[in-house]
Amino acid sequence: MIGAIFDAGASMLDRVKRGDPPAPDYLADYETIRTLYRHADLVRSINLDIPEDEIETDHLEVLIAAKHRADIAAKMADDNRKRASAECRMCG
Repeated sequence: MIGAIFDAGASMLDRVKRGDPPAPDYLADYETIRTLYRHADLVRSINLDIPEDEIETDHLEVLIAAKHRADIAAKMADDNRKRASAECRMCG
């Protein structure tokens, strides 16, 4: 069992290094998300302990996944900007 856990961890790490991380399953990670964002600004967050009736979980999952993709794109753009800046400094 422990070997299988280590194999799964190594496989995930390889995928992340290749830029192909496993797709997140935010509904399955409900407890983690709730714990991480427990102290979030209440004006700008959703209380996952008491979901509001008008919040559709499917729509929420789509929004969270879209934000995740946007965060990855922003990080990649920032990394590219830093790399280009460093190369410019080396050339000048």
